[in-house]
Amino acid sequence: SSPPLDIRRLGMDAILEYLRKIFESRRTARLELNGYGLTSLPVEVCNLTYLTDLQLVNNHLKELPPDIMKLDKLIEINFEDNDLEAIPAEFGHCTSLTRLSMPFNSLKELPVEIAQLHKVRFLNISHNKLAEMPDCIGSLTSIEMLDLSS
Repeated sequence: SSPPLDIRRLGMDAILEYLRKIFESRRTARLELNGYGLTSLPVEVCNLTYLTDLQLVNNHLKELPPDIMKLDKLIEINFEDNDLEAIPAEFGHCTSLTRLSMPFNSLKELPVEIAQLHKVRFLNISHNKLAEMPDCIGSLTSIEMLDLSS
């Protein structure tokens, strides 16, 4: 499939780099799409079910698709510095996660399904719009580092 419009707008160098990163992710199980100005998660990313590490720092993501649940081998995910307003309930299916980083977004709440992420040891949801600590965090018994600062 062709790169998303957000990438195509950046020109041929960005398109080639994006395609190279998608291709290399097959070997490394890691995908880093930082600073591309993405407004949505590219459809093909949710089909990379072998990924263990997904980095989407410094984009303009407002939401994540329910298909994120296909990425159930993810160990680390980083959505730092985006515009996320909500996390879909399906995110709770990413049960291999040990590191979840979502600081500097616009999250007002977390879905209760976050409680299913029993392996999470590192959770950073600082600098969001959370009015209170979400109850579901109390179910994350493996937490070693929790950042809720504002």
